[in-house]
Amino acid sequence: VIGYTYTISACEKGGQWQHALGLFVGMQHNELLPNAISYNSTICVFGKGGQWQRALGLFAGLLHNELLPNVISYNSTISACEKGGQWRCALGLLVEMQQIALLPNAISYNSMISACEKAGQWQRALRLVVGMQHSELLPDVISYNSMISACEKAGQWQRALRLVVGMQHSELLPDVISYNSMISACEKGGQWQRALGLFVGMLHNELLPNVISYSSTISACEKGGQWQRALGRQWQRALGLFVGMLHNELLPNVISYSSTISACEKG
Repeated sequence: VIGYTYTISACEKGGQWQHALGLFVGMQHNELLPNAISYNSTICVFGKGGQWQRALGLFAGLLHNELLPNVISYNSTISACEKGGQWRCALGLLVEMQQIALLPNAISYNSMISACEKAGQWQRALRLVVGMQHSELLPDVISYNSMISACEKAGQWQRALRLVVGMQHSELLPDVISYNSMISACEKGGQWQRALGLFVGMLHNELLPNVISYSSTISACEKGGQWQRALGRQWQRALGLFVGMLHNELLPNVISYSSTISACEKG
């Protein structure tokens, strides 16, 4: 059993869910009973391979064979549901953990918050963070990034800003993902000044903007009709951000080109 489990775990790192499935079935054909670790490893492989239905089926098999699922079992299955866009299934598993007196950890909550973010359930995501705090768990950068992204997708730029402030009060440093979501939220909310300020804040905090950072900031300035005020008095500087992308060896995308062309046209 140990040999099979070790090999299945190796499949997890390589994303080989079909091979993991073959090994798991092979254990049973050889009259070896998979243990909880074997189940957990295989569920994790399925989750990373986008096989959420198989992960749920294996989790059910764990219970059917009278093996006790642990926090890892639940976390792996919740993560599989999150990656498969199945937020309701993920939420059901989180509730079930609490009902059987298994304490969800930060990984449990982060996977659930991410599932809600992907499904546009920003209010549920915020409530989950409150649940974390009630369980004496501290939200980390991953928790905040998922919440900020959820608010960004819902057009809640004010809430997203408050979350960034909350990160800083918790002595957590926003990363590139945090800033990108915030800039995008401000861009969608017509807050070009805030978007530009956040872009400058990234540089001030020695974070390297990526294509998403540049594209969202350029788009925010262009949509706000404030290109010249945002970038300077001379129209030639309208290309400043775009040239900055090239200088940093970033490949502009369609949004970068379109927004820059539109801005120059308006200028």
